[in-house]
This record gives sequence, C-alpha cells and structure tokens, in this order.
Amino acid sequence: MSVEGDFPSIRDLEEPGMNGMKRKFYRTLEEFEDALPERTFLRWCADTFAEGTSLRTISTKVGVSHGSLGRFLRAYYINVLTQSEASRRVLTKLHEDPEFTARAAAAGNEASQRKWGEPGFRERRSEEVKKQWEDPKFRDLVSNTARLNVGRTILNPAVDEKRKVDTIKANTERWANPEYRRRETARLREITLTNWADPDFREKQSQKMLHQWEDLGFRKRHSDRNSTSMSRRWEDPEYRELNLALLTAYREDPHFKAAHIERMHQRWIEDEDYRKTVAKALRKAMEERIKEGSLPLSSIHGLRRDLGFYPFSTWEANLARIFDFTGWLYDARVPFELQVPNVIQRRYKMPTTSIFHVDFITLNPRGNIRANEIMVHPSKNPIGWVKVGLFREQYPDIPLRLISNHYYDILEARFRRAIDTDARFCGWETKDDNLYTNPDKFAA
Repeated sequence: MSVEGDFPSIRDLEEPGMNGMKRKFYRTLEEFEDALPERTFLRWCADTFAEGTSLRTISTKVGVSHGSLGRFLRAYYINVLTQSEASRRVLTKLHEDPEFTARAAAAGNEASQRKWGEPGFRERRSEEVKKQWEDPKFRDLVSNTARLNVGRTILNPAVDEKRKVDTIKANTERWANPEYRRRETARLREITLTNWADPDFREKQSQKMLHQWEDLGFRKRHSDRNSTSMSRRWEDPEYRELNLALLTAYREDPHFKAAHIERMHQRWIEDEDYRKTVAKALRKAMEERIKEGSLPLSSIHGLRRDLGFYPFSTWEANLARIFDFTGWLYDARVPFELQVPNVIQRRYKMPTTSIFHVDFITLNPRGNIRANEIMVHPSKNPIGWVKVGLFREQYPDIPLRLISNHYYDILEARFRRAIDTDARFCGWETKDDNLYTNPDKFAA
C-alpha cells in the first residue's frame, strides 16, 4: 500500500520490536487497513479523530484494545482524542443550537426538582456530603480546585463579568416562575430560621465575617464588586422601578414602620456595644462632612457620655442637659401623625399624611406637658413651618414652644454656668468645645 505523506501503511512500518505490540495486533490493523478505500490506517485514524470520534469508539470498530491502540498511535504522533474530549466536542456542537440548550436545561431542572422532592433524598444527600468532608484528601482536593476556579473566573475580570450577567439572567428566569418562587422562598426561610436559631452557627458566622473584614484586600474586592453590580442593576429601568416601588410600599406600611422603630429602639436600649459602634461610625462620618464644609457645627451628631439618647446637634444635647438639671422629664424626637390638607399637598408635594418628629416632649414637675421644637434656620425650612402649623391645629392640647436663636441665647445665659459646674454633666457644648473638638470630654 502506498505511503500518504507522513502516514505510512501498517505493512511499511518497521517490524523489529513492533513497539512492544504483539503480532496479532498488527495483523488486525493490516486487515482493517486493507478494507479502507484509498487511505492508510493512520490517515483514517487522524481524520476520524478530527471528526470528533473518541479513541474507545475507534478501537471498538477496529477490534483491538483501546489502550494498546492509544500507545501505538501516540508513537506516530497522532493526537489521540480521549472520551472526555470527544464528549466535550459533541456537547459543544449540540449546544450551538439554542433550542437544544433550552430543552436540556428544562429537562435538567425537572429531573433535579423531582429528585430533591423525593422523601428522604435531601437527608441522604446531606449525610453523603458530610462523610465526604470528613476525608482530609477530599477537602484538600475541593479547596485546591476552588482556588484554581476562582483564579480563572472571579479574579479574571472578563470571565467574572460574563459569569455575573449569565447568573443574573438565569436567576431572573427562574424567579419569574411563581411555583419556583414560592417553593424557594419557603425553603430559604426555613433554612435561615433554623441556622440562625443555633448559637454556634451565629458565633461561627460572626467570627468568619470579622476575620474576612480584617483583610483590606477582601474589603476592597467586596466593595468594588457590590458597587459594579448595583450600578449595573440600577441602569435597568425595570429593576429600578420595581425596587423603588417596594421601598415606597415598605415605608408607607404602618405595621412595618412600627415594627422597625420598636426593633431598633429595643436594640439601642439593650445592646451597649451596638450603641457605641453606631455612635463611633456616625461621629466619624460627621467629622468628615464638617472637614468638607458640608455640615455646620450646630449639627454635631453623636452619643454623649452624660445623656441617655443620641442628640443630632449641640443644641439638642444642651437642651437635654437643661431638662435633666431642672428635673423635667423628656422624650426626644417623638413622632406625631399629621393629616395634610389638599392645598398643602399640592403646594409642597407632601403625602396625605406626614410624620412630625417633635424634638422634645417634656413633662415638668407640676405635671404640665409641652412640645419643644428647635427652629435654627426657620427661613430655610418651609415644610418645617407647615408641620408646626398643622401640629398646633391638630394637637391643640399640647402647647408647642419654638426654640429660636434668640430663645436659645437666653437659655444659655441662664444655665450654661450651672451645667459646666454640675458633676452630672460633661459640660455645655459650644462651637469650640463639643463632641468633635473634645471627644475625650463628651464622647460615650
């Protein structure tokens, strides 16, 4: 048989040693080659591999061991196509058809749902996974593979961006199915409640997050990813409209507002670490705004060491000290619901009901109640004036006193020296001596 370029016939190959192969192996190849029209066996193998046929398929057709055939072909520099590579090529070709991909995905989802819906399957699978993770070799293998995958995907900007887009699209399609949404919501709620009811789980999660956030690299990557992801999502008009509608519904739901206020109030009272953490964070944020010139000193937020609430300004802090000094009971930022007339709704674009948070409600030793509202910049606060008028109309039994600049100066002249010399208080706060300029003196 003639030689085709670099692919000689089986009979033209050198026989000494036979590359470790038995004579029967060669006779089988010769007989197969004789039946091939116009091609040598080696050329036929190369062409068949190029078409996507695997080594195992070829060896079965020829009638020899695929291991022996693989060694033989590699000796003649033919790129042997393994079964895994053949499968990959076949699947790649199949998935070029969008309809096939859709059908395959639907069938896979249906099979997965059916399997996970079988009684006892979830428990059996959970036990199997637990046993696997008890094996150190398995853990190392999974960890190393995960690190390699992260390097190729998440840490690769191009791949990571495509992965995120594909994931968002797939999740959107799944959650558009009402049955899937109902089932997954119930399942995730049950898992979350069960996990977070376990003190050990909460402690582990807390320690894990603390450890991660100590890593500056992790913080930056997390922040950048969230920023990019949220920016991309908010560019979608439908996503933006849906979330704004949900936020509006939450804010207008009286039950949600009441529950949220009660929850945060309770946490503030019971958790000293939480109070200190929030106070420190807000103080730092306010300091930055003051340095930038975007916030006047009169709006100095922060928890004071001598007060039991969180004042939003030096004026609020000093007024609270006056109430404590004079023995007046008080509550800060008490909400009152106001009914807004139509004409005011149209003029100031206000809702039908509005909340007026009165700075202080006081009760003096004689049992008289009074509302006290700070009006630092009355000309710049037209809606504030509207709320003051509505409050006086709708709550006539509660007299409202406005703390203007002039009235505040009178209070300072009367009480400042007494506050500064009373050991119960940190002192009277001023523009130059306050929570930010002298935190050692005032900070909690």
